[in-house]
Amino acid sequence: MKQTAIRRVRRPLSVLVAVTVLGFASTVAVSPAASANGCAPAAPVCIRPLGAIGLTTSTGAPECACSGLYGWGAATESDGSVLIGDYWNFRIQHYSEAGTLLGTAVPPGGHLAPYGIAVDPNDGSIYFGDVDHNPPDVQKYSATGQFLYAITTPKTGKFNYPGRVAVASDGTVFVSDMRANVIDVFTNTGAALATFGSIGSGPGQFDSPRGIAIDAANDLYVADNYNHRVEVFSESGAYLRQFGSVGTAPGQFGGKGDLRGVAIDNARGLIYVADDASGYVNQYSLTTGVYTGVRFGGFGAANGKFGDGPREITVDGAGNVWVGDLANFRVQVFSPSGAFLFAEPNPPQPPPTGGFNGA
Repeated sequence: MKQTAIRRVRRPLSVLVAVTVLGFASTVAVSPAASANGCAPAAPVCIRPLGAIGLTTSTGAPECACSGLYGWGAATESDGSVLIGDYWNFRIQHYSEAGTLLGTAVPPGGHLAPYGIAVDPNDGSIYFGDVDHNPPDVQKYSATGQFLYAITTPKTGKFNYPGRVAVASDGTVFVSDMRANVIDVFTNTGAALATFGSIGSGPGQFDSPRGIAIDAANDLYVADNYNHRVEVFSESGAYLRQFGSVGTAPGQFGGKGDLRGVAIDNARGLIYVADDASGYVNQYSLTTGVYTGVRFGGFGAANGKFGDGPREITVDGAGNVWVGDLANFRVQVFSPSGAFLFAEPNPPQPPPTGGFNGA
């Protein structure tokens, strides 16, 4: 795989705290001393081992959990490099296509664990769902890692669980709220535009929507978890089609339901769906939804396996698929044919005693 150039240098910044007034977010700077204690970007340096997720310091800021990487969210930047959510270290890491750690895209600060991640293709700004925040919100950072604002009030009144985010080519932002069973839509300044979907199993309805992704035509693909399918919508929210079924055969979705991530390879006309119930990532035709015969993963700790099933996924500039493997403290990378390529960090770096060892 080719090595991409470092496009920018990431630096820890003073934390900015979102203040919401009448549904619109503004920012207030606070001193660096109030920011979270972070792990070193390249190694698991535990500043203060903790025994419970979300435990905070005397400043009220979250501490890192001290594994090398808790791979969860995933997104691709316009240069083909990759962002991986380092969940319990409260940050987002930036990798080249070849797996070189380029730095920290979003440092620990005025947020908790980053969930699904998205990148605006116009300016490189970064969005992620912060479901542990009170209230749950979607946070936006600049391409250089500076907090911009938080979206806290969708058209439905409030978020319940805004786990995943996708951004269209015109900057329109889509948020999958799995507990509200809707997709909320915003401008790139955070203003609410629309909401579509409802609880149910009919066309255009959801039962716990999770992973989402957008293709080159700005059609939105939604993993409809407990309905065991992927639904496709136009940018305006009109239902177009669906694919997928429940079962144990390759290409089907497991019965317990946990479709964590969706990623699109526009260049090759492929879509990938991470199915935790089976432990596999399945590959489908983007245009027809037909299973291609390619799947990879399964449960385990060996290369190519996932400790607690695959987390979020993304396709890099070379067409390779990056998959968060939180339980094995790494992210894994696969070719379009499903061959294991490499994992980062390698070897995995579990936390020391006092860190968060579970998934």
